Amino acid sequence: MGRQVYEKGVVMVTTDPVAVSQAANQYKCVDVDGELAGSTGTGAYGILQNSPVVGEVSEVAVGGISKAIAGATVTAGAYLTNEGTTGHVIPATGTNRIIGRAVTAGADTELISMLVIPHGGINAAA
Repeated sequence: MGRQVYEKGVVMVTTDPVAVSQAANQYKCVDVDGELAGSTGTGAYGILQNSPVVGEVSEVAVGGISKAIAGATVTAGAYLTNEGTTGHVIPATGTNRIIGRAVTAGADTELISMLVIPHGGINAAA
């Protein structure tokens, strides 16, 4: 692997504890409640930074640089969206909502560095 950039970006800490354990979801796409984001390409609130269990609060990167788990081959510079089943980031296509941009490249299940773009409903086709 080439260049590695892993500086923590802007992190939002939820005030409510997670209702379902997210211990296996660090560096995956999550919604505002800190739980895995929904259907593929619908966007996500940010990238989970910790591994909270029931009763703990989640830390979610909502802007800046973050680690993320790739769900497919990702090239540096690619616009990214969420994969609905795993919560991994994948290259955005068509009308997928963009959640960020890859800073480093990686293969499926590899840890990459990405720029989290605050969710604004930007589509890949735009």
